[in-house]
Amino acid sequence: MESLLKTATSGKIERPPFVIVYGQDGVGKSSMLADAPDVIFGGPETGTDHLDVTRVSGLDTFEKNINFLNEILAGGHKFKNLAFESIDHLEKIIFSKVCKEDGSSNINKALGGYGAGFARADALTVEMINLLKQINQKMGVYVTAHFKVKTFSDPNTDTDYQRYSIKTREETAGYWKEAVDAVLFAHYEVSKGKDAARAFGDGTRLLGTEWRPAFEAKNRFG
Repeated sequence: MESLLKTATSGKIERPPFVIVYGQDGVGKSSMLADAPDVIFGGPETGTDHLDVTRVSGLDTFEKNINFLNEILAGGHKFKNLAFESIDHLEKIIFSKVCKEDGSSNINKALGGYGAGFARADALTVEMINLLKQINQKMGVYVTAHFKVKTFSDPNTDTDYQRYSIKTREETAGYWKEAVDAVLFAHYEVSKGKDAARAFGDGTRLLGTEWRPAFEAKNRFG
């Protein structure tokens, strides 16, 4: 048997970025990604009508999204970056697909219940992520998501506090966060005004790149 140690390599491996950008409606997620060179937009969400970009619309089923991504993967196009919108809209159409598979009225009852519907949805989510990983070997992949506010129980401090996170099931978000190079939180800068009971903001937009108690974020780029 050939030694695996002989196949070891050193140094950085150059690969385009695979990034999640999440935040509230209207904060500028799509506008930011529109500045990427030779970018194409796709996915189940339609929020780029106001932007001068190339897009594929009408991807309102899981199968249509898979077909679109397979065409991107096949190559033969000019695009260097893919903006896929969005994770939470994708979760909804995956739930819809799972329910239609056995005629269930909701994901909790799908495939006999007891978590079987969610397990099937997780498998489809992983299928989508793996396809995007393959695309990422050739071009940059940027995925958007909306946010939710949840209460987080911190075992380090034994306190509960609220924080922003991706607007999906925790399990769904976990698959995505593990797969990507960076999770970036797009938000408006807000500070306390002179009156402590009121918040102040002048419209300044920020991009959180590292974990904070108030929001989830990560990056592997230093």
